[in-house]
Amino acid sequence: MTTPEDVTSKRWTAQRKKDLVLESYRGLTTVSELCRREGLSQSTFYEWREQFLEAGLQGLQYGGKTCKEKDYKQRIAKLERKLGEVVMENEVLKKTEEIVQQRLKKQNE
Repeated sequence: MTTPEDVTSKRWTAQRKKDLVLESYRGLTTVSELCRREGLSQSTFYEWREQFLEAGLQGLQYGGKTCKEKDYKQRIAKLERKLGEVVMENEVLKKTEEIVQQRLKKQNE
């Protein structure tokens, strides 16, 4: 049986949470039995289950990617395009500076 010391020292990894949620869906044990066995409150378990289902829904909506991941990928693409523009502008400025320096040098000769 789980003691209060076990509960406080237990670390709930994402993998462990997933395993418990899936165990409840398999119907081999009730949620109350599972929570009692693991020393877990039912409200915490139901919160995990809701998070699990929401993440699955997002994965289906965004082709296997979470909403945040999709947003990050779009933002990265936008930033990469902007970086490309800045690099090109920098190259143009360098060439312009070279031309101006050459003309000034010719004028001073």
